[in-house]
Amino acid sequence: MAAPKDDNVIYANFGRKVRVDTPEQAHHQRAERCPALAPAAELLLEVATSRADRGRLTRGRDYARAGHVISLDLRNGSVHAQVAGSQNEPFIVLVQLPYRSTDDLAAVAAELARTPNGMQGARRGEITPTVLGTLLAEDVNDIRVR
Repeated sequence: MAAPKDDNVIYANFGRKVRVDTPEQAHHQRAERCPALAPAAELLLEVATSRADRGRLTRGRDYARAGHVISLDLRNGSVHAQVAGSQNEPFIVLVQLPYRSTDDLAAVAAELARTPNGMQGARRGEITPTVLGTLLAEDVNDIRVR
């Protein structure tokens, strides 16, 4: 290996490891690198990452970035997509949310109406945990993926 004085490379902190003592410090460093997500996006990301291995997640992200999503259809309580993969025929992805009654949805509307600028906040992804639980799911296991 060349000595630092023999070339024009500055040898400073390349690949330097930072020691952390608590899980909170590691999480804090990851949070600085990742853009903030809306609570609904965080929940759906948790659903995807908790049920798929690393290879599938990487492939899925690559397919999305490369424009392999042929169709995306938002329906009442579900999202249907066709994705062009490595096979001749596209595969179908379904994300299905738990059933919500009209009373459940009326409660969401009432809470948003009670909250100052509630609809504006909801459009920006700023919703309370109660509204999030009613609209998407209380728990990641309540959302079905196929």
